Amino acid sequence: MRAWTWLAIGHLLTSIPLLLSTIGIPLGLANLKLIPISLLPLGARIVDAGDAGAFHRG
Repeated sequence: MRAWTWLAIGHLLTSIPLLLSTIGIPLGLANLKLIPISLLPLGARIVDAGDAGAFHRG
């Protein structure tokens, strides 16, 4: 697995106990909002493996 997959799983597992406590609810929701950001960071492009040069072509 890639590093960002483990980061997303970590955010998910961390948010569960936080959401169970009253004080931790805002932090748990913030952790859930970080999951999509960790899976697709800003500025990242997803291209096919056969078209790896597409990034350099623009």
